[in-house]
Amino acid sequence: MPNTTLDEDKATLLKIWLAMGGDKITLTNNTEDVSKWKGITVENGRVTVIDSKMCNLSGVIPKEIGDLTSLIKINFYGNQLSGGIPKETGNLTNLSILWLSYNQLSGIIPKEMGNLRSMTDLSFSANKLEGEIPSELKNCKKMIELSFRDNLHTGEVP
Repeated sequence: MPNTTLDEDKATLLKIWLAMGGDKITLTNNTEDVSKWKGITVENGRVTVIDSKMCNLSGVIPKEIGDLTSLIKINFYGNQLSGGIPKETGNLTNLSILWLSYNQLSGIIPKEMGNLRSMTDLSFSANKLEGEIPSELKNCKKMIELSFRDNLHTGEVP
């Protein structure tokens, strides 16, 4: 995989922001350093945390989220995000915390989530997710907290 820079992470964050209902005018005028953006943490020249809890975000989580390969935490708790969870989330092999509860996400949990071997805390509660919980999640051996309640899942938790 090519060496990604903070400028590339910034471009990806802008795409994500627009897909999730962000204001294009605000972005066009935003020349501020990414490390100073609200809810964004940068370490060693890469974006490592997106903390956008209850920020009134809407729209879909775009597949470009999978390009932020240094992420260790994503918090989209309590927004109005809809659509599915992109399979590209499975590219985030450093991710240890993923909080997507209390949105309007639908569809299935992608089997690629089983690639997240560093995952310790995964929360999908109070969405509209359906289908079976993928057996690949058993590959997440470091998992401590796992929450799927208030969805439309069938089958067993692996």
